[in-house]
Amino acid sequence: MTVKIEPEKPTWRQRVRTRIKNMHRRDVFIYVGTATVYLGTIAMLLVLPLKLIPSIPNGANDNDLNVKSNNNYLPSNCPLYTIIAKGDNLPLSDGPLKLPFQRPVNGCRTFTSDAMEKLITNVTERMVDKDLARIFENSYPNTLGTASPNGLEANRADTTVSWYALDDTNPLAYVITGDIQASWLRDSSHQFVPYLPLLPFDTNLQTLFRGLINLQARYIADKPYCNAFQPPPESGLNPSTLPGGIRVTPSIDSTVYQCKWELDSLANFLRLSWGYWQTTNDAKFINTNWLNAVRQIMAVIQAQSLPTVAEDGSISNQAYTYQPMGSRAVSLSLFDTANYRRINLF
Repeated sequence: MTVKIEPEKPTWRQRVRTRIKNMHRRDVFIYVGTATVYLGTIAMLLVLPLKLIPSIPNGANDNDLNVKSNNNYLPSNCPLYTIIAKGDNLPLSDGPLKLPFQRPVNGCRTFTSDAMEKLITNVTERMVDKDLARIFENSYPNTLGTASPNGLEANRADTTVSWYALDDTNPLAYVITGDIQASWLRDSSHQFVPYLPLLPFDTNLQTLFRGLINLQARYIADKPYCNAFQPPPESGLNPSTLPGGIRVTPSIDSTVYQCKWELDSLANFLRLSWGYWQTTNDAKFINTNWLNAVRQIMAVIQAQSLPTVAEDGSISNQAYTYQPMGSRAVSLSLFDTANYRRINLF
C-alpha cells in the first residue's frame, strides 16, 4: 500500500519571504507609496483638528495695549469685553429669553456718564418687553463704557473709546472702530451721534465730543484725502500695521492707517461738529485746528469737482490717486463719446 505524503504548507512568514523574493522593483515602489499616503492621511486626520483649535492666550489682559496705555488705566482684574459679552452674567432679564447683563462693572469702564445712566434707567423702566430693555441697556452705552480690548486681534475686538485726554483747552479722544485698532472718520462720528441728546446734561461728555472733533480736525488738516488714522502720539498706543502694496498720491506718513478718498468721511466730520454746536450752543471746538480742517475740506471738494478729461481730450492732472499694487493688472479707462475712443487712465 502506497502512502501519499502531502507537501507541508508554508508558514505565513515563508509566504512573505517568497513573495518578497519574487517582487519586482516597480511593485516595491507601489507598496511603499501606498503605505506612505495611507499613514500620512491618518496623521493629518489626527493632527489637523488640534491645529484648528484656537489657543487661549495666558494673561491676555496683561498684554492689552489699549488698557495699559489708556489714561484711565483699568485695573488688572478687569476682564476683556468679549469675555463679558459671552458670559451668562447676572442679573438675567425678566423676559422669556432671560438675557444676560453684559456691561462691565463701574470700575472697569473706560468712560462713564451720569446722564447716560439716568437715561438708561428711565427708558428701561418704562419698557414692557424686558428682553428688549436688556438689549438697549447693553448696547446703547457700548461705545463709551466697555473695557478696551486689543483691536489687533479680531476675536477680542470691540468698538469703543480707546483713549482720551479731557484737557478742556485741547481735548483729544481716539475712537477705534470694527476689528482694527484704527479710527475711521465716518465710523467714529456715527458712533457718537446717538449721544448728542445727552450733551446738555453732561459737561464731561461734551469735552469727550470736542476731543473727538479736535483729533479728527488734526487728521483732516494734515491728510484731507485719508479716511482712517493711527493713534495719536499722546496716547502711547501702538500703531497698527499698514496694509501693503498701495500707491497713494499725495504721499502718506505714519499717522495714516488708510487713505481712501471718501466724501462722506469729511461730511461726517462736519455733521458731528454741527450736531455738537446745535445741541450745546458751544463753539469752543472752533479753533485754528478746526478752521484749517474746514479749509482743507473745501479745497479737496473743489479739486475733486474738476473734470478728469480736459476739453482737448487730454487727462487732467489728478490731485489724488489711489492704486493697489497687486499680482493682477488693473486698468481704469473712460470712453470719449465725442471722438468714439477709449482713454486709459493707468
